[in-house]
Amino acid sequence: MSGPLPSKDGNLAETFDIEDGPLHVLVFTKAPGRPMQFSMNWNPYFHRRLGELAGKTHSATRIYQPSEGIQKRKSWLNDTRYIGQSIPKRETIARREFDEVVEWASSLETSRDTFGLVHTDINHSNYFGDDSGGVTVFDFDDAHYHWFAYDLSVPMFYAVLSFDLPSMDATKQDWFCGPYLEGYTQHMDINDERIKRIPWFVRFRRIDLFAFICKELDIYDWDVKAMRRIRGGFLVREPLV
Repeated sequence: MSGPLPSKDGNLAETFDIEDGPLHVLVFTKAPGRPMQFSMNWNPYFHRRLGELAGKTHSATRIYQPSEGIQKRKSWLNDTRYIGQSIPKRETIARREFDEVVEWASSLETSRDTFGLVHTDINHSNYFGDDSGGVTVFDFDDAHYHWFAYDLSVPMFYAVLSFDLPSMDATKQDWFCGPYLEGYTQHMDINDERIKRIPWFVRFRRIDLFAFICKELDIYDWDVKAMRRIRGGFLVREPLV
C-alpha cells in the first residue's frame, strides 16, 4: 500500500484556506508498478497475490481500533443513504433492486470475523501491479465499515464488467474460487456460507455504481454495453447477465 509522506513541518496533512473553504492536501508515495493490464496480468499468480492482499488487510482490521481523537469512519448504512438519494424515482427497477439488497444486508451479523473497516473499492483502477507480481493498492478515501465478503466481491464485479467475463457466479469463476481465495485464506478464514453471499454483495456493488453514475455522470452516455448488463441484471435479480 502507498503510505503518506510528511510535509516539511512533519504533518501528514496540511490545510489551506481558499475561497471555497478549507483545502486539505496529502502526498503519498508513488505506487510501484503500472496500471493493471488484462492481457499481461490476468493470471493465477496475480490472482493469488490480490487475494493475499485482501486477506492481510482484513486480518489487520479485525483488531483495529481508532486512536483517541481519530474520528471513526462511516459504515455501510451511510452508503445506502447516498445510494437511495441518488437513484431517480423513475428508475423503478433499480429502486426495487436497492430495496431488496438493503433488506438482505440488514439481516446479516456484524461480528469481528465478518465485518470491519475495509477499502471497499479494490478495482483495477485503484491498484498497480509490478513485474514480480506484487500489487500495491491506493485510493482509500471510500474506506468504511462493511462486510469482508463485500470487499472480496468488488474485484470480481469490476473484472467481469470491465473485461467481459461471462458470469458473476463465484462458483463459475475458476480464478475467484481458485488462486484468489487460496491467497485470501493464507491470512483469513472464509467458509462456504460467506462465499455464497458473494453474488448478493456483487448486487450491492452494482447498485452502488449505478447510483454513482446517476448522480455524477450521464447515465445515457456511460458505457452502453456495461449499462445494458447492469440493467439486465436488475430485471432478473441476478448479479450480471
